[in-house]
Order: sequence, then structure tokens, then C-alpha cells
Amino acid sequence: MDHPPKEAAAAAAAAAAPAPAPAPTTNVNSSSSGLAAPQDQVRRVSCTKCFDALWFCYSPFHQMQQYYRYGEFDTCFGKWNALFDCLSLKTKKSSEVQVWRF
Repeated sequence: MDHPPKEAAAAAAAAAAPAPAPAPTTNVNSSSSGLAAPQDQVRRVSCTKCFDALWFCYSPFHQMQQYYRYGEFDTCFGKWNALFDCLSLKTKKSSEVQVWRF
């Protein structure tokens, strides 16, 4: 029984691999009809995910998990920075905000 060469098997595995995920984008407020907002409309940033991550960081479950794994409690410093950056971005004028596209 003949086996395919290793290169052919690797190429077949690479072809079957899923496509990479698209780059994350900022949240866009939609109109009341549920349709996406036009490009010229102002984009709004939602800080809900940052707040939820900070809230979870101070939960007893997360703090005990960090203490068990690393021997110290989590200071949640990175979560505070993310929330602060989000809120400062949200309070800027639309003319001051620069949108980055990847």
C-alpha cells in the first residue's frame, strides 16, 4: 500500500485549515430599523466590554484563581487602563478621533 509523500499530506492539511478571522472593528450604532449606519455617520465606541472585564477582574473567583496560580492577587491595572482609554476616547470630539483601519 502506497502512502502519499509528507509534503502532499502537509499541503492537504494546509488547504483544509480554516481561514484566519477578520480583524476586529469598532462598534457602530445602528439606526432604529436595525440597518448598519452609513460611513459618514459618527462611529460610537462601547465601553461595556471594558467595564465587564474590570468587574470580573475584582470578582472573588478571578482573584482566588490568580492567587492559586501565581501566588498573588490581580491588581487589575490593565483593565483600568483599557476602561480609562475607552472613556477618554468616548469623550473626545469626533474631529479629534482618528479611525484606524487594518
